[in-house]
Amino acid sequence: MTNFGNTRYILGVDPRKGVNLKGLGALLNAREEEKRKTTGREFPICWYDGNCPFFNFRIVDSPQDTTSLSHEEILETLLQFSQQLE
Repeated sequence: MTNFGNTRYILGVDPRKGVNLKGLGALLNAREEEKRKTTGREFPICWYDGNCPFFNFRIVDSPQDTTSLSHEEILETLLQFSQQLE
């Protein structure tokens, strides 16, 4: 997970490991939308979930207009996602 000033995040996995992050983008988008509704911030741009053949869901990137989620909220969502894999 790479953090650019607590406003932009990129999460990724090593392509050689044979795993992906499919579903994490949807979880982050749901949480982002919920938070933006409470703060009155529009949500025109979603988290990118890596849904192209080149990335094959191995990368998730925050909205280009910056995320409303805190570092802790992103980590919580990542942990929630990992628990679904068990």
